[in-house]
Amino acid sequence: MLWLALQFPHLAIDTRPGAETQTEPLAISEAQGARRIIIAANAAARVQGVRAGQVLGAAQTLCAELKTATRRSSDEDAAMQSLALWALGYSSLVARHGDDTLLVEIGASRLLFGNERRLLQAIAVDLEGDGLACVAGLAATASAARLFASAGHGRIVRDLADLREHITAIELHHGDLPTDTCDALAGVGVRRYGALLRLPRHELARRFGQVVPDHLDTLLGRRAEVIVPMRIAERFRQRLEWPHAIANSMVLLFPARRLLVAAAHWLVACQRSTTRLRLAFAHEDHPDTVIDLGLGQSSADREHLIAVVRARLERLTLPQGCVALTLELTETQALDAPSRDLFVRHGEAPEDAQQLLDRLQGRLGDTAVERFVVAEDHRPEFCVGATHGSRFFSRPTGTSQEKRFFSRPTGTSQEKRFFSRPTGTSQEKHRDPWVAPTTAMRPMFLLSEPQPVAQWPSFDWRRARLSLPERIESGWWDEADATRDYYRLDQTDGARLWVFRNRQAPHDWFVQGVYA
Repeated sequence: MLWLALQFPHLAIDTRPGAETQTEPLAISEAQGARRIIIAANAAARVQGVRAGQVLGAAQTLCAELKTATRRSSDEDAAMQSLALWALGYSSLVARHGDDTLLVEIGASRLLFGNERRLLQAIAVDLEGDGLACVAGLAATASAARLFASAGHGRIVRDLADLREHITAIELHHGDLPTDTCDALAGVGVRRYGALLRLPRHELARRFGQVVPDHLDTLLGRRAEVIVPMRIAERFRQRLEWPHAIANSMVLLFPARRLLVAAAHWLVACQRSTTRLRLAFAHEDHPDTVIDLGLGQSSADREHLIAVVRARLERLTLPQGCVALTLELTETQALDAPSRDLFVRHGEAPEDAQQLLDRLQGRLGDTAVERFVVAEDHRPEFCVGATHGSRFFSRPTGTSQEKRFFSRPTGTSQEKRFFSRPTGTSQEKHRDPWVAPTTAMRPMFLLSEPQPVAQWPSFDWRRARLSLPERIESGWWDEADATRDYYRLDQTDGARLWVFRNRQAPHDWFVQGVYA
Protein backbone atom coordinates (compact mmCIF):
# COMPACT_ATOMS: atom_id res chain seq x y z
CA MET A 1 0.00 0.00 0.00
CA LEU A 2 1.06 3.58 -0.59
CA TRP A 3 -0.38 6.30 1.60
CA LEU A 4 -0.73 9.98 0.81
CA ALA A 5 -1.21 12.33 3.76
CA LEU A 6 -2.63 15.78 3.00
CA GLN A 7 -2.28 18.27 5.83
CA PHE A 8 -3.99 21.67 5.76
CA PRO A 9 -2.07 23.74 8.33
CA HIS A 10 -3.90 27.02 7.67
CA LEU A 11 -7.42 25.63 7.45
CA ALA A 12 -8.72 27.98 10.16
CA ILE A 13 -7.55 30.93 8.02
CA ASP A 14 -8.41 29.47 4.61
CA THR A 15 -12.06 28.97 5.58
CA ARG A 16 -12.46 32.73 6.12
CA PRO A 17 -12.97 34.81 2.96
CA GLY A 18 -9.95 36.98 2.13
CA ALA A 19 -8.21 36.35 5.47
CA GLU A 20 -5.00 34.89 4.00
CA THR A 21 -4.41 37.72 1.50
CA GLN A 22 -5.46 40.72 3.60
CA THR A 23 -2.68 43.15 4.54
CA GLU A 24 -3.61 43.36 8.25
CA PRO A 25 -2.08 40.65 10.47
CA LEU A 26 -4.76 38.19 11.60
CA ALA A 27 -4.57 35.16 13.86
CA ILE A 28 -7.16 32.57 14.84
CA SER A 29 -7.10 31.55 18.49
CA GLU A 30 -8.97 29.29 20.88
CA ALA A 31 -9.08 28.84 24.63
CA GLN A 32 -7.05 25.95 26.03
CA GLY A 33 -7.45 25.95 29.77
CA ALA A 34 -6.69 29.41 31.13
CA ARG A 35 -4.73 30.51 28.06
CA ARG A 36 -5.58 31.40 24.49
CA ILE A 37 -3.45 29.62 21.90
CA ILE A 38 -2.83 30.64 18.30
CA ILE A 39 -4.29 28.04 15.91
CA ALA A 40 -3.38 29.70 12.59
CA ALA A 41 -2.15 33.02 11.26
CA ASN A 42 -2.36 34.72 7.88
CA ALA A 43 0.65 35.63 5.74
CA ALA A 44 0.92 39.17 7.14
CA ALA A 45 1.08 37.80 10.70
CA ARG A 46 3.50 35.00 9.86
CA VAL A 47 5.95 37.50 8.40
CA GLN A 48 6.16 39.11 11.85
CA GLY A 49 6.83 35.81 13.60
CA VAL A 50 3.34 34.75 14.66
CA ARG A 51 3.06 30.96 14.58
CA ALA A 52 0.53 28.29 15.46
CA GLY A 53 0.95 27.02 19.02
CA GLN A 54 2.04 30.36 20.49
CA VAL A 55 0.29 31.86 23.47
CA LEU A 56 -1.80 34.85 22.40
CA GLY A 57 0.14 37.23 24.66
CA ALA A 58 3.46 36.20 23.11
CA ALA A 59 2.05 36.61 19.60
CA GLN A 60 0.82 40.12 20.44
CA THR A 61 4.28 40.96 21.76
CA LEU A 62 5.77 40.02 18.39
CA CYS A 63 3.04 41.83 16.43
CA ALA A 64 1.43 44.75 18.25
CA GLU A 65 -1.19 45.35 15.52
CA LEU A 66 -2.27 41.71 15.44
CA LYS A 67 -6.02 41.19 15.09
CA THR A 68 -7.54 38.01 16.44
CA ALA A 69 -10.67 36.00 15.76
CA THR A 70 -12.18 33.04 17.57
CA ARG A 71 -11.82 29.65 15.96
CA ARG A 72 -14.93 28.27 14.22
CA SER A 73 -14.46 24.52 14.40
CA SER A 74 -17.72 23.87 12.55
CA ASP A 75 -16.41 25.65 9.44
CA GLU A 76 -13.19 23.64 9.52
CA ASP A 77 -15.09 20.40 9.98
CA ALA A 78 -17.33 21.22 6.99
CA ALA A 79 -14.26 22.04 4.90
CA MET A 80 -12.56 18.76 5.85
CA GLN A 81 -15.73 16.85 5.05
CA SER A 82 -15.80 18.48 1.62
CA LEU A 83 -12.12 17.68 1.06
CA ALA A 84 -12.67 14.07 2.06
CA LEU A 85 -15.46 13.78 -0.51
CA TRP A 86 -13.17 15.34 -3.11
CA ALA A 87 -10.40 12.87 -2.26
CA LEU A 88 -12.77 9.99 -2.99
CA GLY A 89 -12.39 11.00 -6.62
CA TYR A 90 -8.79 9.76 -6.41
CA SER A 91 -9.19 6.70 -4.20
CA SER A 92 -11.87 4.53 -2.67
CA LEU A 93 -10.02 4.49 0.68
CA VAL A 94 -10.00 7.89 2.37
CA ALA A 95 -9.82 8.60 6.10
CA ARG A 96 -9.64 11.68 8.29
CA HIS A 97 -6.96 12.08 10.94
CA GLY A 98 -7.23 14.81 13.51
CA ASP A 99 -8.58 18.23 12.62
CA ASP A 100 -6.52 18.99 9.53
CA THR A 101 -5.24 15.81 7.83
CA LEU A 102 -6.56 13.42 5.20
CA LEU A 103 -5.17 9.95 4.50
CA VAL A 104 -5.58 8.65 0.94
CA GLU A 105 -4.44 5.20 -0.19
CA ILE A 106 -3.15 5.68 -3.75
CA GLY A 107 -1.44 2.36 -4.43
CA ALA A 108 -3.86 1.53 -7.24
CA SER A 109 -4.98 4.95 -8.44
CA ARG A 110 -1.42 6.11 -9.14
CA LEU A 111 -1.38 3.73 -12.10
CA LEU A 112 -4.07 5.82 -13.77
CA PHE A 113 -1.71 8.82 -13.79
CA GLY A 114 1.46 6.94 -14.72
CA ASN A 115 3.32 7.66 -11.48
CA GLU A 116 2.99 9.33 -8.10
CA ARG A 117 4.30 12.72 -9.17
CA ARG A 118 1.69 13.15 -11.88
CA LEU A 119 -0.99 12.24 -9.38
CA LEU A 120 0.37 14.80 -6.92
CA GLN A 121 0.39 17.44 -9.66
CA ALA A 122 -3.29 16.79 -10.40
CA ILE A 123 -4.12 17.04 -6.70
CA ALA A 124 -2.12 20.27 -6.36
CA VAL A 125 -4.05 21.84 -9.25
CA ASP A 126 -7.36 20.99 -7.59
CA LEU A 127 -6.31 22.41 -4.22
CA GLU A 128 -4.88 25.56 -5.76
CA GLY A 129 -8.22 26.24 -7.40
CA ASP A 130 -9.90 26.04 -3.98
CA GLY A 131 -7.35 28.39 -2.40
CA LEU A 132 -6.22 25.91 0.25
CA ALA A 133 -2.67 25.64 1.58
CA CYS A 134 -1.58 22.01 1.79
CA VAL A 135 1.54 19.96 2.53
CA ALA A 136 1.77 16.34 1.47
CA GLY A 137 3.60 13.25 2.65
CA LEU A 138 3.91 9.97 0.74
CA ALA A 139 5.07 6.75 2.37
CA ALA A 140 4.48 3.03 2.70
CA THR A 141 2.62 3.50 6.01
CA ALA A 142 -0.08 5.98 6.91
CA SER A 143 1.76 7.00 10.09
CA ALA A 144 4.96 7.77 8.19
CA ALA A 145 3.02 9.70 5.55
CA ARG A 146 1.51 11.89 8.30
CA LEU A 147 4.97 12.42 9.78
CA PHE A 148 6.44 13.46 6.42
CA ALA A 149 3.56 15.87 5.78
CA SER A 150 3.92 17.51 9.19
CA ALA A 151 7.69 17.87 8.76
CA GLY A 152 7.51 19.06 5.15
CA HIS A 153 9.41 15.99 3.94
CA GLY A 154 9.30 16.11 0.16
CA ARG A 155 10.50 12.60 -0.67
CA ILE A 156 8.48 9.56 -1.75
CA VAL A 157 9.29 6.47 0.33
CA ARG A 158 7.63 3.41 -1.22
CA ASP A 159 9.48 0.63 0.65
CA LEU A 160 9.18 -0.19 4.33
CA ALA A 161 12.89 -0.94 4.52
CA ASP A 162 13.74 2.66 3.61
CA LEU A 163 11.52 4.32 6.22
CA ARG A 164 14.05 4.11 9.08
CA GLU A 165 16.65 6.02 7.09
CA HIS A 166 14.26 8.83 6.15
CA ILE A 167 12.79 9.52 9.59
CA THR A 168 16.05 9.84 11.55
CA ALA A 169 16.43 13.62 11.06
CA ILE A 170 12.77 14.50 11.81
CA GLU A 171 11.94 16.04 15.18
CA LEU A 172 9.65 14.08 17.49
CA HIS A 173 6.99 16.79 17.84
CA HIS A 174 6.03 16.25 14.18
CA GLY A 175 4.83 12.73 14.99
CA ASP A 176 1.86 11.31 16.85
CA LEU A 177 3.51 10.96 20.26
CA PRO A 178 1.74 12.80 23.11
CA THR A 179 3.16 16.24 23.90
CA ASP A 180 4.15 15.31 27.45
CA THR A 181 6.05 12.27 26.15
CA CYS A 182 7.95 14.44 23.65
CA ASP A 183 8.81 16.88 26.46
CA ALA A 184 10.03 14.04 28.67
CA LEU A 185 12.22 12.66 25.88
CA ALA A 186 13.58 16.13 25.16
CA GLY A 187 14.52 16.33 28.84
CA VAL A 188 16.99 13.48 28.34
CA GLY A 189 18.31 14.90 25.07
CA VAL A 190 16.17 12.88 22.64
CA ARG A 191 14.59 15.30 20.18
CA ARG A 192 14.79 13.43 16.86
CA TYR A 193 13.75 10.01 15.67
CA GLY A 194 17.34 8.98 14.96
CA ALA A 195 18.22 9.28 18.64
CA LEU A 196 14.99 7.58 19.68
CA LEU A 197 15.65 4.58 17.42
CA ARG A 198 19.08 4.03 19.02
CA LEU A 199 17.60 3.51 22.49
CA PRO A 200 16.78 -0.02 23.75
CA ARG A 201 13.09 -0.88 23.36
CA HIS A 202 12.67 -2.29 26.86
CA GLU A 203 14.15 0.86 28.42
CA LEU A 204 11.82 3.06 26.36
CA ALA A 205 8.82 1.05 27.48
CA ARG A 206 9.93 1.09 31.13
CA ARG A 207 10.65 4.83 31.36
CA PHE A 208 8.14 6.33 28.91
CA GLY A 209 5.46 3.68 28.57
CA GLN A 210 4.54 1.18 25.86
CA VAL A 211 3.21 4.05 23.71
CA VAL A 212 6.73 4.85 22.44
CA PRO A 213 7.68 1.35 21.11
CA ASP A 214 4.17 0.95 19.68
CA HIS A 215 4.50 4.28 17.90
CA LEU A 216 7.81 3.28 16.33
CA ASP A 217 6.45 -0.11 15.24
CA THR A 218 3.43 1.55 13.60
CA LEU A 219 5.65 4.12 11.93
CA LEU A 220 7.95 1.47 10.40
CA GLY A 221 5.18 -0.94 9.39
CA ARG A 222 5.88 -3.58 12.04
CA ARG A 223 2.51 -3.02 13.72
CA ALA A 224 -0.86 -2.67 12.01
CA GLU A 225 -2.56 0.70 12.27
CA VAL A 226 -6.31 0.96 12.66
CA ILE A 227 -7.68 3.31 9.98
CA VAL A 228 -11.40 4.01 9.81
CA PRO A 229 -12.39 4.77 6.20
CA MET A 230 -14.80 7.56 5.50
CA ARG A 231 -18.43 6.67 4.84
CA ILE A 232 -20.51 8.68 2.41
CA ALA A 233 -23.82 10.01 3.68
CA GLU A 234 -26.93 8.88 1.81
CA ARG A 235 -28.13 12.48 1.38
CA PHE A 236 -26.25 15.75 1.14
CA ARG A 237 -27.13 18.49 3.59
CA GLN A 238 -24.59 20.93 5.01
CA ARG A 239 -24.84 24.14 7.03
CA LEU A 240 -22.41 27.03 7.53
CA GLU A 241 -22.72 29.60 10.31
CA TRP A 242 -20.95 32.91 11.02
CA PRO A 243 -20.98 35.26 14.02
CA HIS A 244 -22.19 38.44 12.31
CA ALA A 245 -25.24 38.88 10.07
CA ILE A 246 -24.63 39.43 6.35
CA ALA A 247 -27.16 41.67 4.61
CA ASN A 248 -25.64 41.75 1.10
CA SER A 249 -26.84 38.72 -0.83
CA MET A 250 -23.82 38.72 -3.15
CA VAL A 251 -21.46 38.42 -0.17
CA LEU A 252 -23.27 35.16 0.57
CA LEU A 253 -21.85 33.76 -2.66
CA PHE A 254 -18.63 32.79 -0.81
CA PRO A 255 -20.27 30.45 1.74
CA ALA A 256 -22.69 29.27 -0.96
CA ARG A 257 -19.77 28.41 -3.21
CA ARG A 258 -18.11 26.38 -0.45
CA LEU A 259 -21.29 24.41 0.08
CA LEU A 260 -21.75 23.87 -3.65
CA VAL A 261 -18.17 22.63 -4.02
CA ALA A 262 -18.84 20.14 -1.23
CA ALA A 263 -22.09 19.11 -2.91
CA ALA A 264 -20.29 18.56 -6.22
CA HIS A 265 -17.68 16.40 -4.46
CA TRP A 266 -20.47 14.36 -2.87
CA LEU A 267 -22.18 13.87 -6.23
CA VAL A 268 -18.97 12.68 -7.88
CA ALA A 269 -18.17 10.34 -4.99
CA CYS A 270 -21.69 8.85 -5.13
CA GLN A 271 -21.80 8.79 -8.95
CA ARG A 272 -24.97 10.86 -8.89
CA SER A 273 -26.26 14.13 -10.31
CA THR A 274 -28.82 16.59 -9.00
CA THR A 275 -31.95 18.06 -10.55
CA ARG A 276 -33.08 20.17 -7.62
CA LEU A 277 -31.44 21.89 -4.66
CA ARG A 278 -32.59 24.02 -1.76
CA LEU A 279 -30.90 27.00 -0.09
CA ALA A 280 -32.12 28.11 3.34
CA PHE A 281 -30.90 31.50 4.64
CA ALA A 282 -31.27 31.70 8.43
CA HIS A 283 -32.04 35.00 10.19
CA GLU A 284 -31.96 35.96 13.85
CA ASP A 285 -35.53 37.30 14.20
CA HIS A 286 -37.24 36.13 11.03
CA PRO A 287 -38.24 32.80 9.45
CA ASP A 288 -35.71 31.28 7.07
CA THR A 289 -35.63 32.51 3.49
CA VAL A 290 -35.87 29.32 1.41
CA ILE A 291 -35.06 29.10 -2.29
CA ASP A 292 -35.72 25.99 -4.37
CA LEU A 293 -33.71 25.81 -7.58
CA GLY A 294 -34.48 23.31 -10.32
CA LEU A 295 -32.28 22.29 -13.23
CA GLY A 296 -33.63 21.40 -16.63
CA GLN A 297 -31.00 18.68 -16.92
CA SER A 298 -29.36 16.82 -14.06
CA SER A 299 -25.84 18.03 -13.35
CA ALA A 300 -22.85 17.30 -11.13
CA ASP A 301 -20.76 20.16 -12.54
CA ARG A 302 -19.87 22.50 -9.70
CA GLU A 303 -19.21 25.50 -11.96
CA HIS A 304 -22.67 25.16 -13.47
CA LEU A 305 -24.27 24.87 -10.03
CA ILE A 306 -22.35 27.94 -8.84
CA ALA A 307 -23.45 29.92 -11.92
CA VAL A 308 -27.11 29.06 -11.30
CA VAL A 309 -26.92 30.06 -7.64
CA ARG A 310 -25.02 33.25 -8.46
CA ALA A 311 -27.75 34.26 -10.90
CA ARG A 312 -30.39 33.79 -8.21
CA LEU A 313 -28.40 35.65 -5.54
CA GLU A 314 -28.09 38.66 -7.85
CA ARG A 315 -31.84 39.21 -7.61
CA LEU A 316 -32.33 38.07 -4.01
CA THR A 317 -33.49 40.58 -1.39
CA LEU A 318 -33.25 39.32 2.17
CA PRO A 319 -35.72 40.54 4.82
CA GLN A 320 -32.80 40.91 7.26
CA GLY A 321 -29.19 39.85 7.67
CA CYS A 322 -28.29 36.18 7.25
CA VAL A 323 -26.41 34.32 10.01
CA ALA A 324 -26.31 30.81 8.51
CA LEU A 325 -26.77 29.04 5.19
CA THR A 326 -27.95 25.48 4.59
CA LEU A 327 -27.66 23.65 1.28
CA GLU A 328 -29.60 20.47 0.59
CA LEU A 329 -29.76 18.41 -2.59
CA THR A 330 -33.45 17.55 -2.57
CA GLU A 331 -33.53 15.49 -5.79
CA THR A 332 -30.71 13.35 -7.14
CA GLN A 333 -30.41 10.52 -9.61
CA ALA A 334 -27.78 8.09 -10.84
CA LEU A 335 -25.16 9.84 -12.91
CA ASP A 336 -25.78 9.22 -16.59
CA ALA A 337 -22.67 10.14 -18.52
CA PRO A 338 -23.76 11.55 -21.91
CA SER A 339 -22.45 9.83 -25.00
CA ARG A 340 -20.35 12.11 -27.17
CA ASP A 341 -18.98 12.00 -30.67
CA LEU A 342 -15.56 10.44 -31.10
CA PHE A 343 -14.42 13.54 -32.98
CA VAL A 344 -15.59 16.74 -31.28
CA ARG A 345 -15.55 19.83 -33.47
CA HIS A 346 -13.81 22.92 -32.18
CA GLY A 347 -16.12 25.19 -30.25
CA GLU A 348 -18.87 22.63 -29.75
CA ALA A 349 -20.61 22.83 -26.38
CA PRO A 350 -23.66 20.55 -26.45
CA GLU A 351 -24.74 21.42 -22.91
CA ASP A 352 -24.43 25.19 -23.23
CA ALA A 353 -28.07 25.70 -24.22
CA GLN A 354 -29.38 23.80 -21.21
CA GLN A 355 -26.97 25.57 -18.88
CA LEU A 356 -28.08 28.91 -20.30
CA LEU A 357 -31.72 28.06 -19.54
CA ASP A 358 -30.79 27.11 -15.97
CA ARG A 359 -28.92 30.39 -15.48
CA LEU A 360 -31.80 32.41 -16.94
CA GLN A 361 -34.21 30.68 -14.63
CA GLY A 362 -31.91 31.31 -11.69
CA ARG A 363 -31.67 35.01 -12.55
CA LEU A 364 -35.28 35.69 -13.59
CA GLY A 365 -37.19 33.16 -11.50
CA ASP A 366 -39.09 29.95 -12.17
CA THR A 367 -42.11 31.64 -13.74
CA ALA A 368 -40.06 33.70 -16.20
CA VAL A 369 -38.89 30.72 -18.27
CA GLU A 370 -41.44 28.55 -20.03
CA ARG A 371 -40.89 25.14 -21.54
CA PHE A 372 -43.11 23.38 -24.01
CA VAL A 373 -44.25 19.90 -23.11
CA VAL A 374 -46.01 17.27 -25.19
CA ALA A 375 -49.00 15.31 -23.90
CA GLU A 376 -50.53 12.09 -25.20
CA ASP A 377 -53.66 13.81 -26.45
CA HIS A 378 -54.90 14.22 -30.04
CA ARG A 379 -56.80 17.43 -29.28
CA PRO A 380 -54.63 20.29 -30.55
CA GLU A 381 -55.39 22.59 -27.63
CA PHE A 382 -54.21 19.93 -25.16
CA CYS A 383 -51.43 18.09 -26.99
CA VAL A 384 -48.78 20.73 -26.24
CA GLY A 385 -48.60 23.26 -23.44
CA ALA A 386 -46.20 25.60 -21.71
CA THR A 387 -45.09 24.89 -18.18
CA HIS A 388 -43.02 26.90 -15.74
CA GLY A 389 -39.98 25.61 -13.94
CA SER A 390 -37.26 23.22 -14.91
CA ARG A 391 -38.99 19.89 -14.75
CA PHE A 392 -40.81 18.39 -17.70
CA PHE A 393 -44.25 16.89 -17.17
CA SER A 394 -45.69 14.12 -19.28
CA ARG A 395 -49.01 15.89 -19.61
CA PRO A 396 -50.14 19.51 -19.30
CA THR A 397 -52.96 20.27 -16.93
CA GLY A 398 -55.38 21.28 -19.66
CA THR A 399 -56.73 24.27 -17.75
CA SER A 400 -57.95 27.33 -19.56
CA GLN A 401 -55.17 29.43 -18.04
CA GLU A 402 -52.42 27.34 -19.61
CA LYS A 403 -50.85 28.77 -22.75
CA ARG A 404 -50.71 26.67 -25.89
CA PHE A 405 -48.67 27.77 -28.84
CA PHE A 406 -47.14 24.89 -30.76
CA SER A 407 -48.21 21.41 -31.66
CA ARG A 408 -46.04 18.47 -32.45
CA PRO A 409 -46.27 17.16 -36.04
CA THR A 410 -48.52 14.12 -35.91
CA GLY A 411 -47.76 12.54 -39.23
CA THR A 412 -45.45 9.85 -37.96
CA SER A 413 -46.27 6.25 -38.66
CA GLN A 414 -46.32 5.51 -34.94
CA GLU A 415 -49.37 7.66 -34.17
CA LYS A 416 -53.01 7.13 -35.02
CA ARG A 417 -54.83 9.52 -37.35
CA PHE A 418 -58.55 9.94 -37.97
CA PHE A 419 -60.26 11.45 -40.98
CA SER A 420 -63.77 11.65 -42.33
CA ARG A 421 -63.50 10.02 -45.74
CA PRO A 422 -60.97 8.32 -48.01
CA THR A 423 -59.27 10.47 -50.62
CA GLY A 424 -60.81 8.52 -53.47
CA THR A 425 -57.62 7.47 -55.21
CA SER A 426 -57.36 3.91 -56.44
CA GLN A 427 -54.49 3.30 -54.11
CA GLU A 428 -56.46 4.34 -51.05
CA LYS A 429 -59.77 2.60 -51.84
CA HIS A 430 -58.54 -0.49 -50.05
CA ARG A 431 -57.10 1.43 -47.10
CA ASP A 432 -58.71 1.47 -43.68
CA PRO A 433 -60.81 4.66 -43.89
CA TRP A 434 -60.10 5.46 -40.23
CA VAL A 435 -56.31 5.68 -40.62
CA ALA A 436 -55.05 9.01 -41.90
CA PRO A 437 -52.40 9.26 -44.63
CA THR A 438 -48.93 9.88 -43.24
CA THR A 439 -48.72 13.16 -45.16
CA ALA A 440 -51.32 14.78 -42.90
CA MET A 441 -49.03 17.14 -41.00
CA ARG A 442 -50.31 19.65 -38.50
CA PRO A 443 -49.04 23.23 -38.59
CA MET A 444 -46.33 24.36 -36.23
CA PHE A 445 -48.30 27.41 -35.10
CA LEU A 446 -51.65 26.95 -33.36
CA LEU A 447 -53.97 29.65 -32.15
CA SER A 448 -54.41 29.84 -28.39
CA GLU A 449 -58.16 29.55 -29.01
CA PRO A 450 -59.85 28.50 -32.28
CA GLN A 451 -61.39 31.43 -34.18
CA PRO A 452 -64.54 31.28 -36.31
CA VAL A 453 -63.74 31.27 -40.02
CA ALA A 454 -66.11 34.20 -40.53
CA GLN A 455 -63.88 36.37 -38.33
CA TRP A 456 -60.70 35.47 -40.17
CA PRO A 457 -59.47 38.41 -42.30
CA SER A 458 -59.70 38.17 -46.10
CA PHE A 459 -61.18 34.69 -46.00
CA ASP A 460 -63.12 33.60 -49.06
CA TRP A 461 -64.54 30.09 -49.53
CA ARG A 462 -64.61 30.63 -53.29
CA ARG A 463 -60.80 30.79 -53.34
CA ALA A 464 -60.24 27.85 -50.97
CA ARG A 465 -59.36 24.20 -51.49
CA LEU A 466 -59.62 21.52 -48.77
CA SER A 467 -57.18 18.60 -48.46
CA LEU A 468 -55.58 16.20 -45.97
CA PRO A 469 -58.66 15.36 -43.91
CA GLU A 470 -58.23 14.23 -40.32
CA ARG A 471 -60.96 13.28 -37.86
CA ILE A 472 -60.55 13.75 -34.10
CA GLU A 473 -62.94 12.20 -31.61
CA SER A 474 -61.50 12.56 -28.13
CA GLY A 475 -61.94 14.12 -24.71
CA TRP A 476 -65.21 12.56 -23.59
CA TRP A 477 -63.56 11.49 -20.30
CA ASP A 478 -62.71 15.03 -19.09
CA GLU A 479 -65.85 16.89 -20.22
CA ALA A 480 -63.98 18.58 -23.08
CA ASP A 481 -65.33 16.41 -25.87
CA ALA A 482 -63.94 17.23 -29.33
CA THR A 483 -65.64 15.71 -32.38
CA ARG A 484 -64.16 17.47 -35.39
CA ASP A 485 -63.15 17.04 -39.00
CA TYR A 486 -59.88 18.83 -39.78
CA TYR A 487 -58.61 19.92 -43.20
CA ARG A 488 -55.77 21.86 -44.65
CA LEU A 489 -57.26 24.84 -46.43
CA ASP A 490 -55.27 26.38 -49.30
CA GLN A 491 -56.29 29.76 -50.69
CA THR A 492 -55.35 31.05 -54.11
CA ASP A 493 -53.44 33.95 -52.54
CA GLY A 494 -51.03 31.46 -50.92
CA ALA A 495 -52.48 31.46 -47.41
CA ARG A 496 -52.66 28.01 -45.83
CA LEU A 497 -54.80 27.37 -42.76
CA TRP A 498 -55.70 24.42 -40.61
CA VAL A 499 -59.46 24.45 -40.16
CA PHE A 500 -62.07 22.16 -38.67
CA ARG A 501 -65.81 21.68 -38.73
CA ASN A 502 -67.68 20.63 -35.63
CA ARG A 503 -69.50 17.36 -36.22
CA GLN A 504 -71.92 18.35 -33.48
CA ALA A 505 -74.48 21.11 -33.88
CA PRO A 506 -74.27 23.90 -34.95
CA HIS A 507 -71.54 22.48 -37.30
CA ASP A 508 -69.55 25.73 -37.47
CA TRP A 509 -66.13 26.10 -39.10
CA PHE A 510 -63.10 27.32 -37.12
CA VAL A 511 -59.45 28.17 -37.79
CA GLN A 512 -57.15 26.13 -35.51
CA GLY A 513 -53.71 26.96 -36.90
CA VAL A 514 -51.62 28.54 -39.63
CA TYR A 515 -49.05 26.77 -41.79
CA ALA A 516 -45.70 28.40 -42.37
